[in-house]
Amino acid sequence: MCGFFCITGRDVGKIVSNKEVISTGEKFIHRGPDSQNHYFEKEFKCYFRRLSIIDINQRSNQPFVSDCDRYVLLFNGEIYNFKIIKNELINLGKKFRTQGDTEVLLKAFQFWGKNFVKRIRGMFSICIWDKKLKTFYAYRDRFGIKPLYYTKFRSSYIFSSEIKDIINLLKQKKFSENRKVVKNYLYNSFLNDSEESFFKDIKSVQPANLIEISNSKLKISKYWSLKYSEKLNLNKHEIINKFKKAFELHTISDVPIAYTLSGGIDSSL
Repeated sequence: MCGFFCITGRDVGKIVSNKEVISTGEKFIHRGPDSQNHYFEKEFKCYFRRLSIIDINQRSNQPFVSDCDRYVLLFNGEIYNFKIIKNELINLGKKFRTQGDTEVLLKAFQFWGKNFVKRIRGMFSICIWDKKLKTFYAYRDRFGIKPLYYTKFRSSYIFSSEIKDIINLLKQKKFSENRKVVKNYLYNSFLNDSEESFFKDIKSVQPANLIEISNSKLKISKYWSLKYSEKLNLNKHEIINKFKKAFELHTISDVPIAYTLSGGIDSSL
């Protein structure tokens, strides 16, 4: 999968240098063998490592900057309904320069605002920087399939797909193990039941959460929650059709794909 990290805040330059950002990004190349790139400005720095699946052309490389040069997007995951959203935006007069899902996310954010996430279907961690308003947005998918961690240091925040990026960037800070989480994991196999991680002061963005940061103030909100209703009365053919449709959306790819199958229900299907 792809991987990224970003730092936002007033004292970003005092916390990590451009050289340190690049060296950290290059150190963990396993998440992005196809492309690596960075983006720097006064209150925002980021690094992206890409594993190309949709629109493997370099035009879809990240960090992805909007046509108006106002927004910067980093995104790890897959958006299953991106073609549907793209067609909707085209019908509304929007134009695209790529064939991938990354640009669709950014155009959707620009058109519908921060609640655009309610329209998308997929697994994802998304970070967006608004250069004009100096506001940062971070999203995690509805069930927390894609990881996203963060920590606060001084008046800045670091977000990353992996904890090791955060630890490597903040060499001046010592992170101690969170024994409560370690014990809970070893005894009960629970890990994602709270925002805490294996390290103190490093938190996990919770599933279906939106984080907004402006003027060094962090605000967390939930954009979706599972609603229970009466059981659907579906016949055999309706179930098969729904399954096939979901399978088709999950296997959209511009490169060959492979499967690892077990003896579970999903593999048996």
